[in-house]
Amino acid sequence: MAEVAAAAFSALTSTLTSAGSAMSSALGFGGSAAAAAGAPLNLTAGAAGAASSAGLFGGASSWLTLLQGGATGLSMLSTLQGAGEKSDSLKSAALDAENQIGLERIAGQQRQSSLKKQTANQIAERDQAYAASGVDLSFGTPQIAKEQDIADSERALSIDQNNTDQQVQRLQERAAEFRRSAASARRAGTMKAVLTGLDGVLGVKRRGNTGI
Repeated sequence: MAEVAAAAFSALTSTLTSAGSAMSSALGFGGSAAAAAGAPLNLTAGAAGAASSAGLFGGASSWLTLLQGGATGLSMLSTLQGAGEKSDSLKSAALDAENQIGLERIAGQQRQSSLKKQTANQIAERDQAYAASGVDLSFGTPQIAKEQDIADSERALSIDQNNTDQQVQRLQERAAEFRRSAASARRAGTMKAVLTGLDGVLGVKRRGNTGI
């Protein structure tokens, strides 16, 4: 796509160069002026006036062509710059989402570590209470309570891990969407610049064909 934009811009530049040469010739610069200076001075006043009028209109047309081409070129550059800035902004948003994935995983690990520690402390406190009362910890109520605490902890850890995985997946999808949007914005900007350039080239050629 960028190569097409470059080709359009090159065609526009070539057309403007031709228009500039025509303008210089019309205004009497370069070889045409020298040839005119060496021509015999036996032209009638009417012919000289006609030639002067033609040069004036030709110069004005060339100036309009240059202005039109310049405006087209600036519009192309502005479009490409805007598309590039939008694409860079979306890429930055994608990086932020990807960085958030790492932070979310770290936060999940910290929560799970806290849950495990809380469960271990709860079991230890209960075991101490049973031991102080002389109850055997290897069976009966103490053992059932410990197994229940472990089951509750594993369930809480599983729920937290699922929540973390879902959040990470959403962030990954968001980052991917930002990157797709960044690529789409750049392609759309390039295409718009190409169409602007082609329209400018056609406009300059139409002006040259009509002589306006």
